[in-house]
Amino acid sequence: MTTLEPHPLSRLFPPISPEDFDKLAADIKLNGLHQPIVRYQGKILDGNNRYRACELVKIAPKFADFSGDDAAARNYVISANIYRRHLSPEQRRGIIETLLKADPTQSNRQIAETAKASHVTVGAVREKLESTGQIDQLDSTKGADGKTRKRKGKPKGKSGSTKGKKETITYQEVVKASTALNEKDPRRKSG
Repeated sequence: MTTLEPHPLSRLFPPISPEDFDKLAADIKLNGLHQPIVRYQGKILDGNNRYRACELVKIAPKFADFSGDDAAARNYVISANIYRRHLSPEQRRGIIETLLKADPTQSNRQIAETAKASHVTVGAVREKLESTGQIDQLDSTKGADGKTRKRKGKPKGKSGSTKGKKETITYQEVVKASTALNEKDPRRKSG
């Protein structure tokens, strides 16, 4: 059997744990391979763990070839794996980062739908990537319907809105505990 390499897009998801791999290999040995391994550009797009398990238990793998471009292949990998993997919030954010870096013009809701995440989470990841210069700060994004829309809540800079800015206090006010704790926090009452 010729050894196939994983496609770079398949690395969006981490390998399964050694315990889960052992269970997968045992299941394939007992029941055979039910889902084919998907190849793209001569490499494994989806099914790296199934492929390794087949090699281990000496079962001939079944293959299917993916047709489409890189964007479609990336979306396929995410769609095929997002629910069958137990991803940490950090791993899910990593997938969102990859999607944003690949196409920052997509709306937060569109990326959220692909990554099976909240559009609010996508917005937070986008803001982080923009603030560190990893993606451009765009005035508008394109939705799934193909329409371009202005972004809401985009920072306006120094001369813009004060919405969301924290109130500042002076050093003297901080030193005076009653000022810092009582007067600046409307929930607290002095006295």
